[in-house]
Amino acid sequence: RIIALMLVAVAFSDAIGFVIKELIGRVRPCHALEGVNAVIYCGKSFAMPSNHALNSFAVAGIALFMSKDRLRYAFVAIAVLVALTRPILGVHYPSDIIVGAVLGLTFAWGMVRLYNWTVSLPEQRRLTVILGLILASMAAFRAYYIIFGPLDLSPDETHYWEWTRHPSLSYYSKGPMVAWLITIGTAIFGNTEFGVRAPAIVLSLLSSLLLYILGRDMYDQKTGFFAAVLFQIIPLYSAYGIIMTIDPPFIFFWLLALYQMRRILKNDTVINWALLGMIIGTGMLAKYTMAFFIICTLCWFIFDRQKRSYFTRPGPYVGVASMLVFFSPVLIWNAINDWVTFRHTSGHVNVAGGFSFTPDRFFEFLGGQSGVITPILFVFLIMSILRTRNKDEKGKFLFWYSAPILIFFMLKSLQGKVEANWAMMAYITGLLALSRDWFAGFGGLKKIKRTLVIVGVCLAFIVSVVAHYASDLGLPPKLDPSAKVKGWVEVAQEADKALKDIDEPVFIFSNSYQVASELSFYMEGNPFVYNINIGRRMNQYDLWPGIDESMRGHNALFVTMSKKGFYFPELVNNSFRECETIKYKAMDEDNNHLRDYVLALCKEFKGKINERNINSY
Repeated sequence: RIIALMLVAVAFSDAIGFVIKELIGRVRPCHALEGVNAVIYCGKSFAMPSNHALNSFAVAGIALFMSKDRLRYAFVAIAVLVALTRPILGVHYPSDIIVGAVLGLTFAWGMVRLYNWTVSLPEQRRLTVILGLILASMAAFRAYYIIFGPLDLSPDETHYWEWTRHPSLSYYSKGPMVAWLITIGTAIFGNTEFGVRAPAIVLSLLSSLLLYILGRDMYDQKTGFFAAVLFQIIPLYSAYGIIMTIDPPFIFFWLLALYQMRRILKNDTVINWALLGMIIGTGMLAKYTMAFFIICTLCWFIFDRQKRSYFTRPGPYVGVASMLVFFSPVLIWNAINDWVTFRHTSGHVNVAGGFSFTPDRFFEFLGGQSGVITPILFVFLIMSILRTRNKDEKGKFLFWYSAPILIFFMLKSLQGKVEANWAMMAYITGLLALSRDWFAGFGGLKKIKRTLVIVGVCLAFIVSVVAHYASDLGLPPKLDPSAKVKGWVEVAQEADKALKDIDEPVFIFSNSYQVASELSFYMEGNPFVYNINIGRRMNQYDLWPGIDESMRGHNALFVTMSKKGFYFPELVNNSFRECETIKYKAMDEDNNHLRDYVLALCKEFKGKINERNINSY
């Protein structure tokens, strides 16, 4: 309990500290005073309070107020030493650490009081209150992290945001759901990072609530509680409480479909089947792998004799019809656009490549799954799924909505690369099985198993925290997963500076959809940035109006990203009277090299860029 409270204390005291820093706005001494040279990196954040002091005294306070062991004084001594290093290193004033220490102890005292209050509640109410506090705290932390955190929007996020400016029934690579949700977020919070990512916070919270309800209704309150909490801390799912891609709505609709399927098993009516079809069809507007729900259901009904009678009832067929109706926007759009999404999807999964035996990819897949779930919980989760198969109908439900997906992607990995998140829906029912086997009956486990469970949860929590603050570890960009979502704001600022040196009329373009989307979002005024094809696969930009003859004589800004030094395409240079290039290196806050860019100021467009044919979907 003490360790758990310490982990929570660090997570939220750190968030509170950054909010207070922004409100006070006190500049660090290494930035404000002459002659003060920081021994370590002088952070860009403000000084008051010291988060090192705040976090270390929050941990020490938990030990001090909850433990009677003399070891608690060691935590206090460590906190004092950590706090004293900050002014010595030149990154904080003494008053920063004093305020941080007072706030940390106050925060710890409040947490312990809150903990003691919840413990005094009846068990049924206690779990509900604790879950509510955890989910509310996670939502608050994520809102803080999005607003004050170190991450820019990812290229996919800005690309989906770009879709919102071109309303359509569907899009080249995905259905319209992600664009609809971002439209709602930005309508409320504006074209900001928080506006784009706010739906992810809400969907993560709702998904945990659905898991709680499923576990409670199928087994008991503890099963639902622990499944809901695990969903928040396992790295595979915790990231999607912040990053707004197609996965947050997909997981939500997958859980909603599971809940509706449980209702059908209790009350087999045509209306319930129609509702299930509606949920699946709507979920497919987010991610097409929602169709695996139908595959899992078919496998269960085929291999379970007691379920085969469903094939003679009208309900499933009504459900399929309902699913097609709600998925029809994608079908209609593709019928108009030469079924381009299906071409893209088949190319994406390498259907045309045929079968090729790649055992290294298989082990890479297993390693990836172990990494995103974390090793101990991954092993326990797989064990729990396998145990459930022949227990009862509930166990079969958990098994059949996990096993077919895992088997499919294991086999797929023998043919080619499988991304770590492709099988993510398989672990949803696995979380319920895991919670039922290892957490709800925790007190009855042997000591070694209880220890492994605790270590597994702590490891998952630590990995998730580290993933949020990977840059603080000083990792090089190649080992830092957050490096992909850094440096975009600075590139856009460089583009804004360059644009001021170009006479109007002017247009902006790139040969990368990632660069085009990021510039559209982060440049002043959110300009539309064209994406030309000089040797790439098709993307959504090819379906929108491009650079044409009407722009003859215009000036332009071209921005390209290169992995092999500073490269400027000759094809672009030949399309203008002249181009002046600017080399730009994107660096992170620790001055590590992220990416190379070339910005070209081009004059007098000749009226045509000899774009190449699309080489793949």
